[in-house]
Amino acid sequence: MNATDAEPCRMDAEQVVEALFRTPQPDDPYPLYDRLRALAPAFPSETGLTFLTDYADCQEAVRSPGLLMAGPAIARTDPRFESSEYLRTMAGMLIFTDPPDHTRLRRLVSKAFTPRTIARLRPAVDALVGEHLDRLADLGEFDLVAEMTDALPARTICELVGVPVSDHHLVVGWADDISTAASTPALPDELLRTADTAVSDFHGYLDSLIAQRRRAPREDLVSRLIEAEEEGGHLDAAEMKSFLVNILAAGTETTTHLMSVGLLTLLRHPDELTRLRADPSLLSGAIEEILRFESPVQMAFVRVASAELRIGDTSVGAGKIVAALIGAANHDPSAYPEPHRFDIGRAPGRVPLTFGGGAHFCIGAALARLQGEIALSRLLARFPRIEMAGDPVWRNSIVLRGVRRLPLAVTAGR
Repeated sequence: MNATDAEPCRMDAEQVVEALFRTPQPDDPYPLYDRLRALAPAFPSETGLTFLTDYADCQEAVRSPGLLMAGPAIARTDPRFESSEYLRTMAGMLIFTDPPDHTRLRRLVSKAFTPRTIARLRPAVDALVGEHLDRLADLGEFDLVAEMTDALPARTICELVGVPVSDHHLVVGWADDISTAASTPALPDELLRTADTAVSDFHGYLDSLIAQRRRAPREDLVSRLIEAEEEGGHLDAAEMKSFLVNILAAGTETTTHLMSVGLLTLLRHPDELTRLRADPSLLSGAIEEILRFESPVQMAFVRVASAELRIGDTSVGAGKIVAALIGAANHDPSAYPEPHRFDIGRAPGRVPLTFGGGAHFCIGAALARLQGEIALSRLLARFPRIEMAGDPVWRNSIVLRGVRRLPLAVTAGR
């Protein structure tokens, strides 16, 4: 269904949720979010999830220590848990753990994501972008996702982690299978088998890489994780592999969507594109507006209430599950004046909830922004003409918003 302004107005709240989960996904979910917010900002759906749509409630949910990550509990109650390497790995990922385990793990691994470390990656990212742009200039017409934005984040993360760049295609394949499973409600057996194979192959690859770094450490994330120690606590082998799968999978797809959907958004708003070309100092603001306007993360991973609590005006019972619709929060008119207007010069105000908040604020946010800024600035500088060469193909997910294909035609500058 393509949501038009008229269709959502005729829907009740349950129908809106059904439409959001429908396959294929709506190309434009924002009228649906608006309708749900108008009907019930905190809606207890028949799916068993309470959906939050306004900014204040979503911000409170992603920060609240009383809302625990529901992923591990959901994974462990799945009858396939013991036989599934994917489900067992997901249950132990940093992104799904809670304090005190989360606090210990995050303290250990955050040393690899300091501002200095990220800044050191800038020349490598710039060089990788230059390689892609040279090839795109030769092609003239291409799919940006296939030719650049799928590969660049994977190659960057490989550089950080210590995976040979020549193996980035392996990471892309495994990450796609894992993220597809992670963003698919009621995961069918076929997709689970694919994810199990991806995780198994990923773990085998990482076992070999970790063994190499134990013998000969380098200046990379794997070597730092091996050496990591804080208050006497080490990462064990399972935790190390789980974190590396987490960062290599989560650190690629969302950044891919930031770059590809970011450029698509600029092309759909030619006045803003012209404005950015005329004043490159607006780039940082443009990235933040893209993160708000077309958030790569549309729904935060669901949380479960550890005890009865309140989110805004809503009472949430112990054991009840809450889902923060980040895409809706970032378009809440109470947080952003004219939220459906794309404005790269939008006055500083509320921070988009794209990267979460609180203890689970995305550890790779600075790296994603760095890649987005370099990729978009250099694309615009290299190609004075960028046009659509076909319709984009949107990813089918309520959790992640991105395109699988973005056909473009370009003319390179002299």
